[in-house]
Amino acid sequence: MISPFREKKDFIQLLLFSFLGMFLVQFTYFKTIEQSNASFATIIQYTGPFFVLLYAAIAKRQLPSLKTCFWLLVTLLGVTAVASKGQIEQLATSQSALGWGLASAISLAFYSIQPRKLLQKYGSLPIVGWGMLIGGGLGNVVHPMWQIGSQLNVQVILYLLVVILFGTALAYLIFLTSLRYLSSTLATVLTAVEPLLAAFLSIIVFHDHFTVVEILGFMAVIGSIMCLQKKL
Repeated sequence: MISPFREKKDFIQLLLFSFLGMFLVQFTYFKTIEQSNASFATIIQYTGPFFVLLYAAIAKRQLPSLKTCFWLLVTLLGVTAVASKGQIEQLATSQSALGWGLASAISLAFYSIQPRKLLQKYGSLPIVGWGMLIGGGLGNVVHPMWQIGSQLNVQVILYLLVVILFGTALAYLIFLTSLRYLSSTLATVLTAVEPLLAAFLSIIVFHDHFTVVEILGFMAVIGSIMCLQKKL
């Protein structure tokens, strides 16, 4: 478990991943929600694949195909339709929220690209574990957990455990493991399934109903992902 600390180069890469990836991708996302709303934060973070594609184009010195750009755009439009429920006016927001949102998209791209060599060398579990521990340490420097600012009770602690274990630890472990088998662009695009799954769960839990716009958005995301996975 301490193998990444034995080589200076890998240790520096782990620190970069912990601070600029693991910590920043969550902090900027929730900061965007604080400044706007969950729909806007979700949509703008899913511009991350465009930054991944831009990096890949620069690294390989090769422009992406027009078809790839088209299907990425379709994916973004589909996520927008599902997350906003077709009410685009809800996405109007401040410059501050836009800045934090773009930061979340860029940090998601960094998070998807930077740790690939570490994952191949040490595996997913050590990198995710150390990344969360080190990144969490930075979070406690910014805002100590003992200054949470609200009363803790059993219900709140249970909610926190669900978010920590299933919404964070398991989710990131699965995502980073996928980077060992998929390209960064495709792995990031596949995360677009998240708002779709949230929409389905809202039907089961809250008895919501799909609008026509949401159904079209759902079909757009699934269709574009199927086309992209053949190209990425």
